[in-house]
Amino acid sequence: MGDPARIPLWTAIVALAGLGQAVLLFANAIFVWCYLRETKKLRQAAEEQVNIGQRQVEVSFRPAVVIQHWRSASELAAVNIGSGPAIDVHWSLLNTDLKGTFPYLRQDSDPRNLGGTGWDKKLTNAALKIRPDIAQIECLYRSLSGWRYSSINTYDVGSASFTTMFVDHGPPRKAAEDKQKERG
Repeated sequence: MGDPARIPLWTAIVALAGLGQAVLLFANAIFVWCYLRETKKLRQAAEEQVNIGQRQVEVSFRPAVVIQHWRSASELAAVNIGSGPAIDVHWSLLNTDLKGTFPYLRQDSDPRNLGGTGWDKKLTNAALKIRPDIAQIECLYRSLSGWRYSSINTYDVGSASFTTMFVDHGPPRKAAEDKQKERG
């Protein structure tokens, strides 16, 4: 028969083919992994572009609700000075039970009375609970797309004037995302 240390030619060829196949399989796995990683990057970039586009549209139609004197120092009104309607407007005089709701405030519409008169006294009394010269009315609302906003309207008793700070709370969240964030 022959020398047992010699390997037949066909056995060597099959062994080399198996080794070559393993090398090609490993190279293919690396290629697929790189391809998947790049695909994930492309998906993330596309999602970011969609988010930027949504934000640009939202900025074009953002509501902005302020509180101002209306007719006299004892009457207050909510006004939407933004470029889009404010939906589900909730206002409250902080540190008091005074609050109210408007279903919506259109942009460039007439002011909506907060109700009644005597606001100069109500603001002064509320200011005594925080600082003697400051009272705040918070307004919470959303845009047509569901983006959430608020405004803090700070009343200075000494100058009898309002300054407003706007807060963007961001887009509406899906229920599943909220639950996932609550779980940590």
